[in-house]
Amino acid sequence: MLSRPAVLRVDTASPGGTGLAATYFDTATLTGASVSRIDPTIDFVWGTGSPAAGIGADTFSARWTGEIVPQFSETYTFYTVSDDGVRLWVNGQLLIDQWGSKSVNASGKITLEAGGLNDVILQFSENTGNAKIKLLWSSPSQPSESKIACRA
Repeated sequence: MLSRPAVLRVDTASPGGTGLAATYFDTATLTGASVSRIDPTIDFVWGTGSPAAGIGADTFSARWTGEIVPQFSETYTFYTVSDDGVRLWVNGQLLIDQWGSKSVNASGKITLEAGGLNDVILQFSENTGNAKIKLLWSSPSQPSESKIACRA
C-alpha cells in the first residue's frame, strides 16, 4: 500500500501546503540583510554558491518555518543532512542541535498525532566552503521522504 505524503503548510487557512516560509540572511548568525521566499522542499546543494541574489556565497544563514500535518499517529524521525550548522524544532521541542558543526547527518524523534498541525522551525548556518541542507522525515508507516514541504 502506498502512503500519501504528509503536508507542510505555511498558511493554516489554506487546504494544502505550498512549502516552508524561508528567510535567507547575509550573515551566519540569522541577522542582517535578508531575502524571503517560499521553498517547496528543503533539499539544497549550493556548493560554493549563494542561495539567493543579495546573499553572499559564504557566511550566510537561513530560517524555514511552517507547519507539518502527519498522516499517522506515531513516532516520526526527522533527519538533516547539512554542511554546516543546523537546528530543528518541532512543536517547540529541539530535536537537532548541531549549530557549530561541519558536514553533519543528524536525527531526532517526536510523537505526532495524525491530522494535527505541528510547528516546524529549521535553522541553517553556512561558515565558508561548501553549503548544503536537506530535511527528511519518516515513521513506521511512512518511508523516508525529502518532499515534506510539498502538497500531496
